[in-house]
Amino acid sequence: MVCSTGASADERRFRPASLRLQWARERFNALFVDPPTNVNLYLSQPNFVETTLKHSGQTNEQLNHIHEYLVAAKPISFEECVAWARLKFEHDYASEIKQLLTSMPKDAVTSTGALFWSGPKRAPDALEFNAEDVRDPPCAVTFATT
Repeated sequence: MVCSTGASADERRFRPASLRLQWARERFNALFVDPPTNVNLYLSQPNFVETTLKHSGQTNEQLNHIHEYLVAAKPISFEECVAWARLKFEHDYASEIKQLLTSMPKDAVTSTGALFWSGPKRAPDALEFNAEDVRDPPCAVTFATT
């Protein structure tokens, strides 16, 4: 009888994919589920700040989202929504990734001398919005309509 304490080949093969899926799900919720839900709760529950936010431990972050959605970056028209989505695309897929690569360059090494971006960790590439690319404008319109 052969006994193995390690992960099976299938488990090792699917782990990176499941981590990417988990990251994508968390990112989607952080962009399109949690902030709008908090805004709607803020608008519909008179004591939202006192009851819900004080118990969550994320009061500042949630209040910042509410302020952003209702005051600072509140698009009204469809055109304003598309402009907001275009800026969101720039922030999330260009600026954030460039910042990450500034602090952790593609040739960064760990304390043991191994490349940081290796194995299941692949260095991302910043995306530049291109109105001529058939994929980019629909992405911004999808952001705008969610």
